[in-house]
Formats: sequence, C-alpha cells, structure tokens
Amino acid sequence: MNGFELWSGLLGGLALFLFGLDILTRALKVLAGDRLRTWLGRLTANRFLGVFAGASITAIINSSSVTTVLLVGFVSAGLMTFAQGIAVVMGANIGSTMTAQVLAFNVTALALPMIAPGFALSFLGKQESWRQFGSFLLGLGLVFFGMGLMSEAMAPLREYPQFLEMMERMDRPLAAVALGAVFTGIVQSSAATTGIVIVLAGQGLISLEGAIAIALGANIGTCVTAGLSAIGKPREATRLVVVHVLFNVVGVLLWIPLLTWLADLSRAISPAADGLVGQARIAAETPRQVANAHTIFNIANTFLFIWFTPQIAALVTRFLPDKPIVIPEAARPRFLDTDLLNTPALSANAARLEIARLGKHARDMVADALGIIVGGTAEDLARLSERLGDIDLLYDAILRYLAQTQQRETGGKVADEITDLLQSAGNFQAVADIVATNMVRLGYRRLEANQHPSAQTLSDTRGLESLVLRDLDRTIESVRTQDAVLAEAVRQSKHEIHAAARKLTAETFERLVVPGGVGAPRFAGFMDVMDNYSRIHRLCRKIARTELYNGKRRSGDEAASSGAAAE
Repeated sequence: MNGFELWSGLLGGLALFLFGLDILTRALKVLAGDRLRTWLGRLTANRFLGVFAGASITAIINSSSVTTVLLVGFVSAGLMTFAQGIAVVMGANIGSTMTAQVLAFNVTALALPMIAPGFALSFLGKQESWRQFGSFLLGLGLVFFGMGLMSEAMAPLREYPQFLEMMERMDRPLAAVALGAVFTGIVQSSAATTGIVIVLAGQGLISLEGAIAIALGANIGTCVTAGLSAIGKPREATRLVVVHVLFNVVGVLLWIPLLTWLADLSRAISPAADGLVGQARIAAETPRQVANAHTIFNIANTFLFIWFTPQIAALVTRFLPDKPIVIPEAARPRFLDTDLLNTPALSANAARLEIARLGKHARDMVADALGIIVGGTAEDLARLSERLGDIDLLYDAILRYLAQTQQRETGGKVADEITDLLQSAGNFQAVADIVATNMVRLGYRRLEANQHPSAQTLSDTRGLESLVLRDLDRTIESVRTQDAVLAEAVRQSKHEIHAAARKLTAETFERLVVPGGVGAPRFAGFMDVMDNYSRIHRLCRKIARTELYNGKRRSGDEAASSGAAAE
C-alpha cells in the first residue's frame, strides 16, 4: 500500500469535501437567509411548529450549527424566548440528518457534471441569484467529488491489518462516540463526520454499530459552534446552548445500550441488495443503513423530549439564573427615596437633587472631553463614550421616579414643576450625548488623520471651554438650589460666549489659514469643537430659562397665598 497515495487521497478528498460544504452552506444562506429568518420567527408559536421550523430550515441550509447560531442571535435580540428556542433546537437535529440521507446515495458520478455548470454560473451569472445557485451546484459537486476521492483512497485499507485492528475498537460504543464528537468539534461540521463514516462503512472498514456510534457522537461535537456563538451573549442565549448540549449528550447516552437494536432496526427498514454479495453488497446497503439509523435516533429523541420542554426550560433556568444587575456607582440614584413619593412636593425636590447630580456627571464629561479628543487614544475615546451609558441609566431612573410622583400628584401644584424637571433632566442628558457622540467622533477623526493641534490652538480652545464649564456649574447649582440669580447669569452670558467664540475664531483663522492655507483641516476641526461648545451652552441657557420660569411661577403662587392670607 502506497502511504503517500493513501494520505494525499484521504486528506485531499476531505479538504474538497469541507471546502465544497462551506461553499454550499454560504450559498444556501444567501439564497434563503432573509426568508428563513422570517419563517423561524413565525413558526415558533408552539413547540411542534418549532420542531418543524428547526428541521425544515436545517435541511435547507445544511447546517444545524447555523440554525442554532441564528437562534442564539434571535434570543439575544429578544425576538424569541428561551423556551421557544428549545423546540427549534430539537428540530434542527432532525434536519441535520438530511445530509446523511443525500450522501448515502452513490453520488460520485454526479460530482463533475455539477462542478462544471456550477463554476460557470457562479462566475458568469449576471444576476446574484444565479451566481449563488451556481455556487450551490459547485459546492455540492465538490462534496460528492471529495467523498469519491476519500472512498478510493480508503479502499486499500481493507487489507491493512493495523487499520482494521484500530477500526475494531470502534465497536466499543463510548470510544466511537468520543471519536465522532472530537472530530466534529474540530472540523465544526457533523455532515463531514457523517460523510466520512458513510465512506468507511461503505468500504467495509467499520461495522454498522461502530459507524452509528460515531454518527451519534457527531451530534455532540456539533454543539461547539453554537457554544462559541453564545460567548458574551445574554444569559437566555447561553441557556439555549446548554439545552443543545444536554439534549444531544443525554440522547446519545440513552441510545448507547440500544446500539445493536438500532442497527438491526435500520437493517430491517433499509433497502436490501439481494442480488449482490460480499463487498459489493456492503457498499450498496450500509450507507443507507447508517443514514436511517441517524434519522431514527434524532426523530425518536425529539419525540421523547418534546413533551418536557417546560420542565427542561425550568431546570436549565434554575442552574443558570439571571445574572444580578450591577448598577455602576455613577448610575445609582442617591436621592430618589420611594418613601417620599406619598408627598409629591418632597419627591419632586428629591428628583431635583438627582437631576443636579446628573448634570454634574455630564459636566465632568465636558471637562474631560477636550484633553481626550486632542491627545487621547482610541481606548480613551471609547471609555469617554461609554460614560454616557451610566448617565442614561440615571436619567431613566429619574424619569420613572417623576412618573411615580405624577401619579400621586392630586392637587396639581407640583405638576408644572415635574414638567420643568423633565425638561432639565433631558437637557443635561443631551449635554452628555453631545460629548459621547459628536466630540468623540472628532477624536476618532483626528486619530485617522494623524493630526496634532498646536499648543496655541489648544490654549485658545481652553479659554472657551472654561466659560462653558463655568456656566454649566452655574446651571447645575441653579437647578439644585432653585437660585434665580444664577439662572439669570447663565441666560445673560449668551453674548459673552458669542463674543469669545467670534474672537477665538478670527484669531485662529489668522494663525492657521491666512499664512498659506495649510492649516485649513486643523481650523475645520477647531470650528467643530467650537460648535459643540456652543450647543452645550445653548442647552445650559434652556435649563436656565426653565428655572427662571419656574421661579416666577413660584413667586406668583406665594404672592397669591399672601394675598389670600391678608384678606
């Protein structure tokens, strides 16, 4: 036996098989991807429709791993519940047997007639659908051709004692299952494992029982891809992968003592080649017997477990409970005391203090922004942008608290103040959003262009920044203490800010652009920063006007109360 011819034929055939399978799967996903997502979302109203959906889609796209990855994405996005996904996972195992049924035919003769037109359509097709159909034919032809090469390469192994001795060990069920699981986990394709097993069985190199055991092990190995797809996903997606693993592992363990009975059943229901003898009969009968055993196994397991999906969901949820939500310190309310809700005036004041704290977080982002966007790294910019998440959480808590206050407000005296507080909270949140979105984008643009602002430009910008931070501090304090004097000072500073911006613009233009025009990109970046500071100050003035209006209304109420008392 020529070792080089053996290994080159075996590995080359396996490479063509896997390459063709990859082309085939990608083409099918493109041809039917969007429609499959729609079907998968609709056909999960109950567990039986879920099984049908999983089986159908997996049969179409030729990959239970892809179906499970789709499910993980759906569950992560909240488009499907964990319980709905369990039935689809079970159905996906049934659909995966379709590949084995196709491979059990004598398909080698179809390989080259598929490869030629498939290649022509994939490269010369004018429409995308025709090109993908060509890729489908090309991939399927390569799968068949690869199996033919592996079959030819393995034929001499029937006379190789060491290999036959190794294959005899595959009659030990646990060893065969482990081999199927490990190999499938490595190549991430149960279809590849099943194809090789069919080739081995067709050559008489492995018993039917050993082939079935390896095929069952492939069901376990196929969980690897789904497990990788769940990394970093929500807890419900992780639970779905655990169900996938448990379903396959427990199902295989249940059937290991029944392998002989399963082999006999598959022989009984599979076509017999009575006109053939010896190796020719083995080659004709065994591939179909392996495929049928694989199908029986998956259908029986699904029928057994489908009745217990609620219990399975409850069990996995118990062992994988929801992670406790950890709220960062910056996002954790300090003043929103629920005991104050029955006194709306007090709860509104608590919300006011929390809104001032929200404004302080936004102010800190503004204070850090300039240094980061002109000299920070991409990681610094990302961290600055992420701080908006804490502010959003705190903002949401304030909104909920004010909604609860509004529900308990019966006299109407606090209702206007709640409206004012909602506007102020929204404007402070908008300040943080300007930093996290607009100013961070300027920082990334500076990194891409490899620009470094001059010390003079930075110093000039710091001047405007200090004025904006001063008025942000005034605004926050006016909200916290309801100080109309500070609010009026912020409102009146409009002209000061505009004048400072005009002066800085003129000076920077003279320094960067007028001498030769080479500083135009830097000047454009400077103007973008100036524009964002102007927008932030505009929001400060809006908050100040709200506070002034609130103060006038409060003074009017007090005057009316004094007049009523005098009468």
